[in-house]
Amino acid sequence: MMEAYDVVASALDRLMLGSVRFAPLLALVLCFVGCSPGLDDGALLWRGFNHKWDYNHRMGRMGDRIVDRGCGDGEDSCGGFILHSGAAGPERDYMDYTSWYTRVLAAGVAFAGVDEEHILGARNSGLVERPDEEIRLSIDEFPNLENRDHYAVLLGGFDLESRTPDDKLMHLMLDAGEARWDARAGDVEVSYSMALSMHCNTADCEDNFFEYLVTVSLVVVAWDDGDVEYTEDSLQKVDTWDAHPWCVNEAGEVDAPDCTPLGDGTNPSAVEPELQRITRTIDGIGGTQNAFVGFRRLLIDLGEREAPDVDKAHHMLAFRVALHPGDHDPTTGDFSYSTDMIFKNWHAGMQEADPAARFSYPETGAATWRAEIGLFQLFVYSRIDHGEINGEIEWPAGEEYSGSAAERWGSVEFSQLGF
Repeated sequence: MMEAYDVVASALDRLMLGSVRFAPLLALVLCFVGCSPGLDDGALLWRGFNHKWDYNHRMGRMGDRIVDRGCGDGEDSCGGFILHSGAAGPERDYMDYTSWYTRVLAAGVAFAGVDEEHILGARNSGLVERPDEEIRLSIDEFPNLENRDHYAVLLGGFDLESRTPDDKLMHLMLDAGEARWDARAGDVEVSYSMALSMHCNTADCEDNFFEYLVTVSLVVVAWDDGDVEYTEDSLQKVDTWDAHPWCVNEAGEVDAPDCTPLGDGTNPSAVEPELQRITRTIDGIGGTQNAFVGFRRLLIDLGEREAPDVDKAHHMLAFRVALHPGDHDPTTGDFSYSTDMIFKNWHAGMQEADPAARFSYPETGAATWRAEIGLFQLFVYSRIDHGEINGEIEWPAGEEYSGSAAERWGSVEFSQLGF
């Protein structure tokens, strides 16, 4: 087989095709000469979601995650499912959503998806932390992970499902952690962390205890020296918003004329979902023929408008966290991307959206976001594209949060031979 490689490489050199800008062509030709049909492995990767109700609620359920089934053994089919979930609690409401994803095929690069569940609960808005949780991936199940030179872990999404009377979000952190090959055990050790704090102190709350089933999806990426250049980036943003106070008369109707406004009553981030989109460029390495990005860590802290670092639980109208790939320059390796990180507490007129919304109220507040991004630049032949799934949930109230009324599934399929 090395003779075939040498012949092709020599021919390309004679044709002056051996420069960096023709590296993808060289890789493609060598793969056709020396590889089995199709690429070695592929994955469906999570890039976040948008989740928006007609009016704000406590959080009965909210989630968006990839259920990746990889590439079939002995088949050329790859893909998986995207699960979006939403339950508004005891009130009915309508919600629309978008899920963003990336499809990747790469010669010599391995992918493995796994899901983990934890019950997190505490009294009086206590912060529950699960640092350095560990799982082990068997080589019997994921043979492509065996004894690779490098490993990295990405978030594949999450799902929060209340097991008690639902509460309001105060803090959420998900960290994909690290992975390493354990030669003694003959498997891959993967670490991850999570933290959650919920609270509810309004009259409609039934107790001071929260308990949520937290599902986190992870994707392990593995490669050997010379195949991938891996870089991390981090960012932070703080949003604050103003609002009119809760003003309901004895008849249960919003009575705005008799209310004293707090500030000017504006909340720009509740009106424009693209507001404050962050665009960044990662300084990469030249000569790579393709690249993709994913979330490694997400954190949101909700607080007071005047003091964002002072904890405060908030009803939720919308939650948007999204990663949008931009331009990749193969010559310099520079890669641009943008992120949306938006928490919406209210929007003007939401009390009129539905009769059940008459007790829905706006508040002032703040959201502090942090994110870590992983960039994978590929020296191997690969195929990468991006897509989205749009859908809706009409929450009828009175249904189980774990049931089909709170879930929508989308399927994404692709051939291991390419797309």
